[in-house]
Amino acid sequence: MTDVADRNNDPVVLAFERFWTASNHGLVYSIILYRMTTDNDCNNHFTTTDFKYTCMWLYSWAIFIYIPWRYFTGDPVYSILANDKPFKTILYAFTPLNI
Repeated sequence: MTDVADRNNDPVVLAFERFWTASNHGLVYSIILYRMTTDNDCNNHFTTTDFKYTCMWLYSWAIFIYIPWRYFTGDPVYSILANDKPFKTILYAFTPLNI
């Protein structure tokens, strides 16, 4: 995904920003995946209640944070949700959230 804000940044700052983004998104999930595969304690803790809380968090974030942000700033935050993308692409992005 491309970021519209990357156009005027210094290359050093842009490299640090990309490193920081990758570490915030990838490192955490790598640790979680490692813990799930190695620790027996983590295997049976995801219940229906946890799933409901996850769905509530996702919908709350979309309704109370993303939609107002998009309305007031016009910034899509994620390039896949930009106005120039086809509706089908946006639908493919949101469908896994509702399965």
